[in-house]
Formats: sequence, C-alpha cells, structure tokens
Amino acid sequence: MGRTYQLAIIASLAAVGLLAALALTDLGTTFSPGHRAHVAIQTCGAIVLCLAAFLVFERFHADAPSHAARLAPAPQRLADVVLAPALGLLALTTLLFSATPAIIGDSPGTFAIWGQTLGQIGGMGAGAAAAWIPTRCTVPRRVTAAQTAAAVAVGLLVVALAAFAASRLLETPDYRPSTLQTSWLPTEIILFLLIAVAFVGFARRAERDGDLLMRGLAAAAPFGAGAVITYAIGPALGAGWVIADELFLLGAYAAILGGAWTESAAYWKRYVHLASAEERRRLARDLHDGLAQDLLYIVVQARGLVERHPDAESPRGLLYASERALDESRGAIGTLTCPPDAPLARVLGSSVREIAHRAGAKASVRVDGKLEPSARVREAVLRIAREATCNAARHGRASHVLVTLQAGDAVRLTVTDDGVGFDAEAALRDGRGFGLESMRERAHTVGGTLSIGSRPGQGTEINAILPRQETAISATLPHQRSQLTHAD
Repeated sequence: MGRTYQLAIIASLAAVGLLAALALTDLGTTFSPGHRAHVAIQTCGAIVLCLAAFLVFERFHADAPSHAARLAPAPQRLADVVLAPALGLLALTTLLFSATPAIIGDSPGTFAIWGQTLGQIGGMGAGAAAAWIPTRCTVPRRVTAAQTAAAVAVGLLVVALAAFAASRLLETPDYRPSTLQTSWLPTEIILFLLIAVAFVGFARRAERDGDLLMRGLAAAAPFGAGAVITYAIGPALGAGWVIADELFLLGAYAAILGGAWTESAAYWKRYVHLASAEERRRLARDLHDGLAQDLLYIVVQARGLVERHPDAESPRGLLYASERALDESRGAIGTLTCPPDAPLARVLGSSVREIAHRAGAKASVRVDGKLEPSARVREAVLRIAREATCNAARHGRASHVLVTLQAGDAVRLTVTDDGVGFDAEAALRDGRGFGLESMRERAHTVGGTLSIGSRPGQGTEINAILPRQETAISATLPHQRSQLTHAD
C-alpha cells in the first residue's frame, strides 16, 4: 500500500473517531460555536489554498530550477494549468464569502451563503477534473501569470453573478452558525461526490508520479468529506457538531499545508541540484576549452623536444609532468560532467576505460558488492585508480589493466596490469616515483594504506585499503611509508 493511501486511512480514522466521540459523549454540549475561531480557520484556509495554488502555478509557469541551470523548462501540464485557478477560486471564495462576512457581521447574507456554496462546487469541480487529466496532456502555448489570474477572476465573477441571481430568485434557508441546513442536502451530496472523485485522482497521481503536493491534497480529502457531513447534519445535533465542522476544515487545511511544505522543500532541493549541475558543466567547459587545450599544446611540444633530443633528461621530465597534468585535467572534466550522485561503479568504469583508451590499452573494471563510500573516500578511489591506470598504460606499456573494487568493512581497490613492471624502490630513490607518492598520500589523507608489488618483466599490482568513511590522518607515517615496497 502506498504512502498516500496510508495517510488517507489515518485521516479517515481520525475523522470517524471525532464523529464517534461527538455522537457517544456530551462533548457537543461542552463547547459553543466560536465566532473568532471560525474567522481564523477560514482565513488560514484561504492562505493555505493560495499557497497551494501558487505552488501549482510555479510548477507549470516557470520552472525556477531549470531557469537557474539554464535548462529548457518542462512542458506545461494541462492538469496543473487547470488545478492552479481551481485552488485560487476556492481560496478567494473562502476569503470573500466566508471569512469576510463573518468579520463584518454576526451572520452572512443570502448572497454570501450562495457565493460560498457555488464557489465550493465550482472550485471542487475544477479540482476534481484536474485530478483526472492525464499528466501526459500538455498545453501548446505557455500560460502566463496574468492569464491564470484572469481565469480566477472570471471564475469568481461567474460565482458572484450566480450567487446574486440565486439570492434573488431562489429561497435561501435561514443561516445558523453551524453553516447550511439540511435543505441544502443536494449541494452537500454534490460536494461529497466531488471530493471523492478528486481524492481518487489525486491519490493516483501521487502514487504514480511521486507528487508530494498531490499527496497532501489526497490526505485532505477525508477531512473535507467529514466537514461536508457535519456541515449538513450539524444543526440537528447541537453546538458540538459546529466545532467538529471547524476541526475537519482545520485538518484539511493542515494536510494541504503539509503537502505544500514538502513540495516546496523538494522544489528547492531540485533547484540546488540543477544549479550545482550547471556550475559543474560550466567549470568542465572552461577546463576543456582553456587549461586542457594549453596542456595538450605543451605535451605536443614536449614530445617534439624528446624526439629531437632523446638523451636529454629535461625534455623527458617536462613531457612526463605535462602528460600528468593533462590527464588530471581530463579526469577533472570527466568528474565534473558526471552527476555527483552517479554510482561509483559507473564513474570508475568510464574514467578508467577512457584513460586506458587514450594510452592505447584496454581496461576492465569489476566491482564486488554495493559500495557508496563518503565523498572524500570516493574521490580518493577515483584518483588512485586513474593514476595507477595511467602509469600502467603509459610507463608500464601494459596492454590490459584490471581494476577491482571490493566492498566490506573497508574499501579495497586493486589495480593489476600486464606491463613490463619496474623497481619501485629504485623509482622512489631516483625521484621517479612522484605518481607513487601521490597515490600513497591520497590514501593516507583518508586514513587508508597503499602498497605496490612489482618486479621488472612481471607487471604491477597496486592495493589500496581505504575506510568507508574518512578518518583522522594517522600519525604512523613511517609505518605507512613501509607499505610502499618492492614485492619479493
């Protein structure tokens, strides 16, 4: 059972419990109708409905996260285009025909009674229709704020004219503080059916699309239905049922507010995510068009120097440093263009294969177990794997590199190649082990260790053991340095 239906069941049980408490106890004689409470609840309801209408409008009018990230806004869904003015009409109807008359006088006139009734039917009817419009239906031309406001104004004008005509041509029962009489039973039945239809539609959308605002609207439906029931039968049962009517309305508004709150929180989370993604893409473009191109030029020139002066050490050092810098920039570009929440296995595979391919080698990646370490450990894994693959393909002249990542109490990264191998101790002693030192230091900064096993002609194996969560840097630096050893 989905979360939306669970919330609806809880709301229904709460409504039934309140009705049972009023029916089985003398709670109804304890409280009297509160004029101020009615005004406060109706005013709060108008504000909440306006907020919900605004959120729906923002969803289809201007997708702020997409604009912030310079992405094309999503197509406007017809369901939201209809729902926004429907909620706006309900809000203004509540404010103008219920809260305002209660503030001005002790009892509303026939015009206000008809306005509230017809406005509720019109708003709920439009809301129920919007709940059942398929989300795949979109509007060809973008609806503006002015057009949405105009639709609400036209709906309110129609309600006002209909209320004026009804107050003149039809008989209006006397108003009581407990709202309308049982003579209005047909309107109560219509409202109840519209709420039921809207509930099913909103619940389906919430479960299918994960729509948080729709979930709040669906959870509000049982309270709205309870309000309609007490709205109709309250006068015959006493003052306590007036209190129940107000409590049901308050519960419905609270459910809508909860849905609006969660929708707003998710909205801004998407905003931050998309804005961050666009900033990452911008940085990647700048690196690719600027730094990476300059480094590529330096690499080409350094290779030319090495070819012209094969016995000179300086050009070789320059070529090595420039190639490392170019690989680092390309790795950074790949990391920036990849979504930050992308699975580590996918990012590791694409990064390692790209580096091996550029050096003329092949790479295989095997990930055992589900693994999502902390951000710093994740970065250390990627950097060590890229560095080890680059060294194996370029300097070890390997044709195949195998990268294995194992999940357990710790993260174990193993990079094995079929290259020519080397003397690790000699490389460190002669100052040619900068890449090795870099990998070791990167493992050390997150509280891990790194060891290297290699012999000339027998390939190389690099093992890094890292914690899932970074720890304080260990003080046992000599011990960790001893891990960088030549294999027997």
